[in-house]
Amino acid sequence: MNGPAPTGGILLGKYRIERIVGDHAVGVVRTGLDLRFDRPVLLYVVDAPIERRRFQREARLIAQVRHPALSGVIDHGALPDGRAVVVCERPAGVPLARWLPGASADDARDVLGALLAGLTHAHAAGLVHGGIRPGAIYIDVTADGVRPTLHELGLARLSAKAEGLSGEFAAPEGPPWTAATDRYALARTFRRLSAELPPP
Repeated sequence: MNGPAPTGGILLGKYRIERIVGDHAVGVVRTGLDLRFDRPVLLYVVDAPIERRRFQREARLIAQVRHPALSGVIDHGALPDGRAVVVCERPAGVPLARWLPGASADDARDVLGALLAGLTHAHAAGLVHGGIRPGAIYIDVTADGVRPTLHELGLARLSAKAEGLSGEFAAPEGPPWTAATDRYALARTFRRLSAELPPP
């Protein structure tokens, strides 16, 4: 197949496409199902060409970074036309923008602390997120407590359009993104959504 499969089609021989959920800086995002483990996933077909060896190297680095507050790449591959396919975990819970305005200041600080711990872990491994904004953060409230997850880790590294991933939440100095600009974007995201928190 020379392009992204239609709804119901199979990508990489193991992911069934369910529906298109929207555009992303790296390409169109589709929900899918991992047919091997019956788990929901997100499928990104990277629009911009990327050299295959570099793509494989970057995807392996992203997949190796594991932390409870991070959701990264779980698989990758290529279509016959050369475009890269990135498979990520599907977010659980609700978007940060829905949860944070009604959260207490203590809960918001705990969630921010957990996300900062995840970022610190990624930065120590040499990986910068580069796309932090409200849409990249989900909150799962369970009987065991509140679990935040930062999604799309590493997608900025795989996109020629990386300068557009954080949008209005990006640090004013712009790319190249660093650990400091990640922290700025996270602080700005929380400040914009919660009047209970102090300025970044």
